[in-house]
Amino acid sequence: MADIARTTLLVLYSELPDDLPAREEIMQRRQHFYRTYLEHYQNFSGLDVAQLRAWMPIVAAARLRENIPHEEPRLMRLIREGLQEPGRSA
Repeated sequence: MADIARTTLLVLYSELPDDLPAREEIMQRRQHFYRTYLEHYQNFSGLDVAQLRAWMPIVAAARLRENIPHEEPRLMRLIREGLQEPGRSA
């Protein structure tokens, strides 16, 4: 589950270099790519989306340790949102 959460984090939330060719196109299409990826993964694994959501603040916290300043606000938001999920104690 941690691997899928990290893939989710990288695909949906990672910062792309400003000089990356086709950067804008990638940014626009990554939601569609991710939905397709997740659908295929669910078909083969029976993925529990609630478990995936539970892993998101954990992998976001681990990603913070990689010290990518432009990603920090998004990562902190994911951590806060994940800690506020129903069923979690604060």
